[in-house]
Amino acid sequence: MNYFYSLIMALASLIVVLPSTTAPEPNAHETAYLVADRNDTILKQVYFQNISNNYKRNEIIKNHSKVTPADFVITAKTAGFYKIYSFKPFGIPSTVYIQPGDSITYKNNGNNGLTFTGKNAAHYNFFNELFKNGNTYPDYNEKEGLLQYKATCSKILKHRIAFLDDYVKKHKVSSEFYYAVKTDLEFGLIGQILNKFTIPDNAIKNNPKVLDGISFKTFNLQNNVPVSYNFYWALSNYVRSYSIINEPSENYSNNKLKFRISVINKNLKGDLREFALTETFDDYEKHLKPENISVIKECLTTTLTSIQDPVYIEELKKKQKKLLQLSADLPQEVLNAQLMDTEGNLVALKDILKSKGNGVKVLDFWASWCGPCISGMKETHALRDKLTAEQQVAFLYISTDKSVDKWKDKVAELSTLGINKNHYRLTDESHALFKNFFLIESIPKYVVLTPGNKVYLNTVPAPGSTDFDMVLQSASK
Repeated sequence: MNYFYSLIMALASLIVVLPSTTAPEPNAHETAYLVADRNDTILKQVYFQNISNNYKRNEIIKNHSKVTPADFVITAKTAGFYKIYSFKPFGIPSTVYIQPGDSITYKNNGNNGLTFTGKNAAHYNFFNELFKNGNTYPDYNEKEGLLQYKATCSKILKHRIAFLDDYVKKHKVSSEFYYAVKTDLEFGLIGQILNKFTIPDNAIKNNPKVLDGISFKTFNLQNNVPVSYNFYWALSNYVRSYSIINEPSENYSNNKLKFRISVINKNLKGDLREFALTETFDDYEKHLKPENISVIKECLTTTLTSIQDPVYIEELKKKQKKLLQLSADLPQEVLNAQLMDTEGNLVALKDILKSKGNGVKVLDFWASWCGPCISGMKETHALRDKLTAEQQVAFLYISTDKSVDKWKDKVAELSTLGINKNHYRLTDESHALFKNFFLIESIPKYVVLTPGNKVYLNTVPAPGSTDFDMVLQSASK
């Protein structure tokens, strides 16, 4: 499932929909108002995202009104960067710099995203103006090489800062705005050149000079700046890159984990330390290897004793819960939970598992409305059939659909492609139970059970990936 939608319902207390039809006057120092333009009849749905850091930024709120424009009131104790998305019609996300006491009116501007008016309009519209004129980073080109890529992106950063300098001459902005945006742009460069999703590990390992000019002091000195997504994104990528360069073992090894934890504890304090530790365990969870599980458990248990922020504690406890499930028997309440088959019969999970023999089982959680779920089934259908025939791997398709009819309609559609076996739907009772036990936060989600029906891995890469094949081979032993 798209990452954005998996975060929609998190921490809903930060924003409420205002019932008024005119822009209210700010009446509290910590309050900022965002109000849709009443003449804009196009704007139907808006999403709001606080991007103050990589976990607390997961505060995306869906406006539940599908008819009227959306108004927001924000509790903004300090100035900061926020993103606002228009989804009906779809618009480019707009990053805005908001201060307590701001009152902002916004409207959809077609392909150019949202535009803003208000007493600090120049603050709100800067990023739209910046990217309207280009100034975007290119994709990484392996032939070009990482050091040349850094040089190319550094030139673009200079253009961005030059644009900022020119912008402040033409518009009324605060000195705090200038410093905050300039710093945000600088950290954006660091995140870009060390991006874990686009820069290969070997490129970082073989080019240690890419870290020239960057150190842990770079991040520790940013105490008086409104912290942005780019800041935390840069910090996350820097810690990871630093360990790739300075610890010789294979990436995602136990030694590398211990090294990263040691480096973080030595060089970072307070929120930065707790964020970096949480990011490290999140990174390892996404690249979980059976041989690492016991060491990760041990390190995570130790780390939790020193974490203060409840946001990070909650995140780490989720990961701890997943780890404790591994190699454990399914509890009786989960085994006894009933699922609906395509004939409308209720069947206990234990009976479903028993009927699939003594091979590895893959629980594929999906829904009729989930595009990535459907495309994943279609694209790897032949591979799944091959694994079933050659390795006795059983794929069980478990739908989270609330609507029986929509689920059955989608199964019928899939059956024309031969994807019509082992389909089940969670009932209201089993839905809550499975969501809690298997920690289903987004879909598609894949869980691998051993031939003895123990949880081998709670979250695994998608079928078709090299890591998925390795997990199946290891789980079958």
